[in-house]
Amino acid sequence: MAALRRCVLLVHPSRPRERTYPLGLAYLAAAAKRAGALVLGCDLRIDPPAKLVELLRQHPFDYVGITALSTTLSEAAFIVQQVRRIQPASFVVVGGPHATLASRQTLQATRADAIVRGDGETPFAALLNGSLDVPGVTLRGQTPDDHVSVEPHLDRLPFADRSVFPLEAYYRRGVFGSSRRTNLIVTRGCPLSCGYCNANALSRGTFRLRSIEQVMQEVQRLRRDYHVDTLVLEDDNIGLDRDYALRLWRAFSEQNPRFRIDLPNGYHPALVDEELIDAMAAAGVRSIAFGIESLDENHRILLHRHFDLDRFLPIVAYAQRKNIVTTGYILIGIDGQSARQAIQSASSLRTLPFDMVHVSVLLDLPNQGQVVPSRTWKTVRAIMYVRIHLTPRRILRLMRLAAGSSRTDFDKPNRWC
Repeated sequence: MAALRRCVLLVHPSRPRERTYPLGLAYLAAAAKRAGALVLGCDLRIDPPAKLVELLRQHPFDYVGITALSTTLSEAAFIVQQVRRIQPASFVVVGGPHATLASRQTLQATRADAIVRGDGETPFAALLNGSLDVPGVTLRGQTPDDHVSVEPHLDRLPFADRSVFPLEAYYRRGVFGSSRRTNLIVTRGCPLSCGYCNANALSRGTFRLRSIEQVMQEVQRLRRDYHVDTLVLEDDNIGLDRDYALRLWRAFSEQNPRFRIDLPNGYHPALVDEELIDAMAAAGVRSIAFGIESLDENHRILLHRHFDLDRFLPIVAYAQRKNIVTTGYILIGIDGQSARQAIQSASSLRTLPFDMVHVSVLLDLPNQGQVVPSRTWKTVRAIMYVRIHLTPRRILRLMRLAAGSSRTDFDKPNRWC
């Protein structure tokens, strides 16, 4: 007798103002389909809550998978409650960054049946096939261990399945403006240990590359099947292997017509030079964000963010001459930084050659520090030097005053990000 086909629901919690495609769940959908499952999806950032209830009432799901950031943990817990209320027999799995870095808290907060730590494709497929003793998986009632699932051979994974969360639904709602964009990753992990980032902990310090041939196959499929014209490369450290990066940009430059490419994830200033900028411009890169984090060399040393600022800034100007829009990421609230230093740092941003500067407040996260995005400033006006105790909330108040705005459109500081 043939085995019954598993039915799976994948859910992305609501997260106001986030404008990204659920790429991680799309990879999970592809792995689940490869395992023989029927997969449906619900993205509560664009779908109404009623859709989740409707799906749960219409389909008998064997498994429900939920991704969770630290900022969406409470929403993930509420989704679990909804599943328990309507389909108490469903096996609920929570994954994502917070489950990886704070396993015990995730289990306690969500009351899920299991959590997955690290790359979720292989562990989730194993769960669908009936295995419960899976590396990287902790069941409710068990004590989480330190194992993180790391997929060593990225080319063995199927392409992200963009039909479960249809790209057209995001385009129709204008989520990405007028462009037909989607996100893409060509590498996973990061071996660096920058003091504000947990990418190293999420991948146990590994760095893995997809073959350029496979990347080009995927982007050609995206153009053919979805008419994508813009790619957002969300890699943690795409420039770490310089030779690979050069070959990647040269492969993109051979695409006709070229894609528009955005690099939003804080490119390391030490890993870029004029030859790479030339290759990026030829490939179609039109925007790049650099993770400077601090103008103070001592603070950069504290954050393990090592580079020569004087050597780097002319490269920013060179990128602009190549029609690449540049953004600089800056942190305030670094250990040992006084309120005056933080505001002086914000004030000095006007002297930098970037098109935009993004100021963030440094907060603690599991395993490593992390930042809560605050606001992108084109300029910083009327800096006020006030001697106060340095707390995230007061720093945000100073930033509002510095911007000359009484609006409260800054993210509230949270313990988790």
